[in-house]
Amino acid sequence: MLIRDLMLHLKSLLWCLAKDSKRYNLNLIMDSLNSRQVPESIQRTPLGRNLLFLIDELACCGGFPDVLSALKKIPKCECSIDTPMGPIEMGQYLVTIKKIEQLPVGSYGVISFISKDRLMGLFYSEGAGIVEKKFKMDQIKIIKGTLIDLSTIKCLGTEKQ
Repeated sequence: MLIRDLMLHLKSLLWCLAKDSKRYNLNLIMDSLNSRQVPESIQRTPLGRNLLFLIDELACCGGFPDVLSALKKIPKCECSIDTPMGPIEMGQYLVTIKKIEQLPVGSYGVISFISKDRLMGLFYSEGAGIVEKKFKMDQIKIIKGTLIDLSTIKCLGTEKQ
């Protein structure tokens, strides 16, 4: 698995929930992740394939509790806010430029919660899998675009074909 692939699927899920919450059933998504099963009726949809990927990868690397915790906060979240460094949106990629608790500098993540007084992200942590952490803007760098630079990503185990 590549961290990039896992982050892309988390980014897609969070971005879709933030941008089009009426179209996506948050309870269905959380139930699917909790039960580790995707209803047959959505398995062949983009959402279903995304959930199947996340279930497989989170089972290997860990992180179900933190992903579920992040999803529970979505109804209280703002989709985007303006900051002195520019606008930020749910699901944007980020990388730590300062240590955040046990996360070393260079840890990748996606923004999972935005409010006027709090920012949170889902980060990949070696050994712990996906962890949810509160951060400040001076601790991270926003990565613009839809992909994380391949030259900066290390492979975790074998890449799925």
